[in-house]
Parts: sequence; C-alpha cells; structure tokens
Amino acid sequence: MKNLPKVIVVDANFIIAFCSPTTPPDDRARIEDFIERVEKAKSKVVFPMVAVAEFLVGAELAGIEFLNTLEKKSCIYMADFNKAAAYELAQIDRAAIGAGDKKDESEENWQKIKIDRQV
Repeated sequence: MKNLPKVIVVDANFIIAFCSPTTPPDDRARIEDFIERVEKAKSKVVFPMVAVAEFLVGAELAGIEFLNTLEKKSCIYMADFNKAAAYELAQIDRAAIGAGDKKDESEENWQKIKIDRQV
C-alpha cells in the first residue's frame, strides 16, 4: 500500500460522491477504502468550504446534517471560509439556478462567477 500524504484536499465532485446515496457501488467501495486508508495513516481529508458550498447547492438541509456528522470523524477537516458563508453561497447559486440562469445574467465565465460569489 502506497503511503498517503498527511493532508489530502478534495473537490466538490469527491464530496458529492462521498455523500450521495446514488453513488455507484464500485465508486462507493473505492471511497470507503480510501477513507479507511486515510484513517489508518492518521492523515486528514480536507473539505474546502468553497467545495462544500457547491455540494450544498443540490443537497438541501439534509446535506448540512450529513456534513455535521462527517465533521466528527477525526480524519475529516472542514477548511473554513465558514459554514455560514458556504450556506449563503449555496442559497445564491440555488436561487440563480432556480431562476433558470446559474450565471444570473452575467457575461463572465462560470469559474469567475463562482469565485466572485465565494469572495
């Protein structure tokens, strides 16, 4: 088994796959194996709050409860830009998506819009 780094930062795609009940069984097994290896290595998996916000856009309130449960695991670290900011960003994104235009009439590229909203 290859040694793991002490800190592993994940993106929204990982968080979604990790938290979703619809993740395919093969992917679920790989994620669970990864988390076990992280725990054994005493490493940390960092969930950046900007990625958490992206996850929360489609997760509803159950997503926050699930994240609170995950946060109790010693190998999971929620990197601040804080939960309140992540929740507010998710609300902004959800409202724009609900109105039918995730860019909210902006001409900028999507990555710039996401970063601007996070800041």
